Amino acid sequence: MKEDKSKLVKVFTGVLWKAELLRTYLADNGISSVTQNGTVVNIVLPSTNIDVVVWVNECDYDAAIKLVQAFEEGSAEA
Repeated sequence: MKEDKSKLVKVFTGVLWKAELLRTYLADNGISSVTQNGTVVNIVLPSTNIDVVVWVNECDYDAAIKLVQAFEEGSAEA
């Protein structure tokens, strides 16, 4: 039976610009991700402090969380 890789797990919650930078950093390191609430913040309520969530596939969680930690510490390297 084929492993289900469709389950998403949360790796980051924060402001839109940080979430988008993190998504780029994850993609540069081979990890696909999606955001939640980004459209609401960007289009409907551009000047609010609504948090944006970054999700990754469960199978990428271990690698992603290490990258998120490096990103948050400011030691991220592509």
